[in-house]
Amino acid sequence: MQEMGKSITVLPTDDQVSQLLLKYAQKQIGFSQMLDRLRQQLAGNDDYQFAMLNLDHLLQGGISEEQTIELFSMLFSFEGSTLDEVGFGEELPSKGYLQSGWYGFDSVRGQLECINDLLVQDESLAYLYGRYITMVEVARTYKKDKDIRKRLEQLIQKMSCGTPFLCDANTSMLRSSVRKLMWRYISEADCVLSSLKDFTYPIALDFDNDQLDEHLVIGKYLSCVVDAKGGSIAELTYLPSLYNYGDAFSPLTQFGSSAHILHPIRKGEKQRVFTDVFLPSDFLVEEYSKADASTCLDLGQAVYSLSVLDRKSTEYRLTSTTGPSALIGGEIGISKHFKLRQNTVLLDITLTNLSDHEISCIYGCEIPLSVASNRDAVGFIQLENKKNIAHDAAEIMIDNVKSIRMYDEPNSTSLTLVSDTRFTLLKEDYTIEISTLLGDERLYQHTLFMASWPIHLECGEERKFTLGLRVERK
Repeated sequence: MQEMGKSITVLPTDDQVSQLLLKYAQKQIGFSQMLDRLRQQLAGNDDYQFAMLNLDHLLQGGISEEQTIELFSMLFSFEGSTLDEVGFGEELPSKGYLQSGWYGFDSVRGQLECINDLLVQDESLAYLYGRYITMVEVARTYKKDKDIRKRLEQLIQKMSCGTPFLCDANTSMLRSSVRKLMWRYISEADCVLSSLKDFTYPIALDFDNDQLDEHLVIGKYLSCVVDAKGGSIAELTYLPSLYNYGDAFSPLTQFGSSAHILHPIRKGEKQRVFTDVFLPSDFLVEEYSKADASTCLDLGQAVYSLSVLDRKSTEYRLTSTTGPSALIGGEIGISKHFKLRQNTVLLDITLTNLSDHEISCIYGCEIPLSVASNRDAVGFIQLENKKNIAHDAAEIMIDNVKSIRMYDEPNSTSLTLVSDTRFTLLKEDYTIEISTLLGDERLYQHTLFMASWPIHLECGEERKFTLGLRVERK
């Protein structure tokens, strides 16, 4: 507190008691074990102790009414001044400063020492935070219309929340709706600024401090961010509902369990839309795992060369190569041409054999989408000429697919993925299992859709695909 006349009061609490309750909340110990250790901790010290009992942790651990009575009966059974007298004036330490860090056990943090560590290790949250900071800085450069400034300040206040960055007993970090609300206000501020005739809204900014500019494109119905990393789309927001379908999330290891996922992904890595993967020609796609580098060449973190193709900044070309790879037996060049239309993202993909010999492998294009649903699993419809087929499984693989359609019931929106060449579709809902105040929950993060094709290229030969993703009111 550096402002003149401002001060705070710090009440040191017993760290061992807080750790004990955290272990109970995380189901590492049972109630009886917690009660015995707590009794020993409080009875074994004659000095004054100030301990905090986190009620959220007790509820998260599943404490019953009888256990609650037993716990507090034990606490009030101690004689003397343990609970009767609180000598604040005598117990407070001398004034001073603690080093920067993450103190207390009100939220899960694992090996994180401070909030900055989270933003370094989790790429998705670093992107969200950078997007927020950039929005605030740009919005506050607008000085002209008083009503517009007031509206922007209201949106800044609404988006200025820390809940997406904390995994407390409510696990707000892992709740997609919490992040979507923050994205909603960011997108609304985007729309306000981009519609102003007396203000030039910058479209190329480094949102995540990776020394690469991301390109923001705001159209009539879609708002997209084209990212050189992965040659991909980092955001995909449908403006009528202000819902970001590109908010796929893979939290760090300490935040819940994803052991049940059949196609695991790397923890803390931002999942972008339309990223490229290559698999060996004899590989079984149903065993696909992006986290296994021995069987998957993942270009999601590769930096593509980005160029803007038109004055309106609605068409982009991103190019890269796999580099010489033993996994695919050579080197392939990749060219991706994005065309951002009113409510459709079109992508032309060109693969070129850069080796002096033929190459056979499997090419996959990942499309992770965060789709709101009223059901446990995100379903979709396989669109065919004669008959449409509905699929409701959380994980499924289908051959010979031309196009699919997903319905976002809460937002009354449909998403249609179509290709000019039939493909093999791999689909899986990515969820996190964790204990919360409501019990053991499985929290939805996003759904992976991966279209894949077997490819065989002679020296210098090209293979082209076209994908389209359309978002509209159903």
